[in-house]
Amino acid sequence: MSVSMRYQRNEIDAKDCVNVTFVKVIDGLSEIDLNRPIEGWVRRICINENIDQYRKYKKHNESLNIDNPETVSMPQITVESEAFEQMLSYEDVLDMVKKLPDTTSKVFNLYVIDGYKHREIAELLDISEGTSRWHLSYARQSLKETISEEIKRHKMIIYGKE
Repeated sequence: MSVSMRYQRNEIDAKDCVNVTFVKVIDGLSEIDLNRPIEGWVRRICINENIDQYRKYKKHNESLNIDNPETVSMPQITVESEAFEQMLSYEDVLDMVKKLPDTTSKVFNLYVIDGYKHREIAELLDISEGTSRWHLSYARQSLKETISEEIKRHKMIIYGKE
């Protein structure tokens, strides 16, 4: 479920993907080597199911107009408050990623969390490698800006300005 929640915008869609994943796992049990751990195999099936679901509804998803994917600059930020770092939970980051456009969040999840290469992402999402790189850069830039805004907000609360 945690894998599907990273890729889906809501719990209902995530549960649908988990259900389909388990059906595929049960159907494929005769093909696996029981002497090896199956966690990675199940995770891969779940990721692929979420990507299949994305492709199925791609025409309904947001699309970005990308002229030159290599020209995005990424701002540098520093986190000065250890308290803020401890406040920022996995769920907070997951919520920030979910607010990104669909393709951007998929590329970010596949690259950063699941360890796919841009070539693999491009094949999975039916985009070019350059577009995959652009989406990753855009995701990082957006997340840095969001985190920077949260840091500023947190500092205001600490110093009593809110």
